[in-house]
Amino acid sequence: MLNKSIRLIKRFPFDTILAVGVLVQTMLFVAIGYEAFSFVTPFLYYLALAVFCYRMLPPVFRRKPNTAANLRVSVISIVAIIVIIEAGLRLSGSCLTVQEMRIGKYYSLYFSSNQEFWLFGQSGTYQLTTSEYDYSRTANSEGFPDKEWGLEKPDSTIRVMAIGDSFTEGDGAHADSTWLKFLERKTNNRRYEFMNAGMCGSDPVFGYHNFENKLLKYKPDVVLLAMNCSEQNDLIIRGGFERFRPDGSVQFRKPPRWECIYAFCYVSRLFFNALYSEDFVPVWKLDEVKNQYYRDLHTAIQKFSDLCRSNNIEFVCIAHPIRIEIEKGIRHFDKTKVYCNANNIHYIDLYSYFAGDTMAGNIAAYYWVSDGHHNARGYSAMADAIYSGLCEKGLLRD
Repeated sequence: MLNKSIRLIKRFPFDTILAVGVLVQTMLFVAIGYEAFSFVTPFLYYLALAVFCYRMLPPVFRRKPNTAANLRVSVISIVAIIVIIEAGLRLSGSCLTVQEMRIGKYYSLYFSSNQEFWLFGQSGTYQLTTSEYDYSRTANSEGFPDKEWGLEKPDSTIRVMAIGDSFTEGDGAHADSTWLKFLERKTNNRRYEFMNAGMCGSDPVFGYHNFENKLLKYKPDVVLLAMNCSEQNDLIIRGGFERFRPDGSVQFRKPPRWECIYAFCYVSRLFFNALYSEDFVPVWKLDEVKNQYYRDLHTAIQKFSDLCRSNNIEFVCIAHPIRIEIEKGIRHFDKTKVYCNANNIHYIDLYSYFAGDTMAGNIAAYYWVSDGHHNARGYSAMADAIYSGLCEKGLLRD
């Protein structure tokens, strides 16, 4: 019986099936990108590598069978160790990217084929969903999460427009609990009309492009540009205004060629994470790249400021911290604060407010644990700090 089982195993076309599996997985990756990768993908490639070495070693070392046998054992042992480490990393979640924690799969931040989203926004009703929450939004005709805006503005109306990313859109809270909605209720003045032009994943360069091309026509009186430390990742990866091509397309900077290995092999991340930042910038080039980031950011801020001034619009930069900045005492926008002050640009820094005695001791209560966005309590606190800053500058009245 045992001999028959061995003969059946030997006759089983295992190599062929494995080769077909690897080929199909590779073709799926070429066709649809990183969405083709799943939990089993690395183990399929590891197994293929082990089988390939196992089959190839005897012919290569035909005259040295003992060497071939020893190498076989070594290769299988190494692959087995890698498989165990890979499984441990995946089950523990210790090497997950932000997007993997958020949406459950790898997503390349360099992917620019969905450029139309940041130019045209959402449509209809959509969901903001993670493992921790699920909130719906309805987009207006401009693609932003707000009611329809009228082009005609009564003389008595003061329009306050907020531009930013997911924190401005209010990801992590009900549509009625964004910081702009809290600010609107706190102001309690019917003369003010608050307009939410926040968009998940946007950045100041996309924000300015949308402001210039489709938001300026609504004649806002005050424009609030909300920023957080994710701008660094976005601008390092996407670049500044050079991302906009003459033909109207958008082109981000190119990812490293080894990103596909990083995407499916968690073991490789132990190496890459030691030598590269989360933006895949070599650690020895970080200072140079960060300096370029600040140049791109400040260029966007200056363009906002110039366009607003030429249209008699008050422009305000708002820098708000994420949880880890408060916990580790990181002040991301100090250079930007100096730049704004030197160029007479209104600037509100929420770091001191969130790091104050009232909040710092319980800062986790203002953010979702895994996702990292504010919950309703966090957005309410954000609105309180912005309200105080705007009132101090005389830009908001009850």
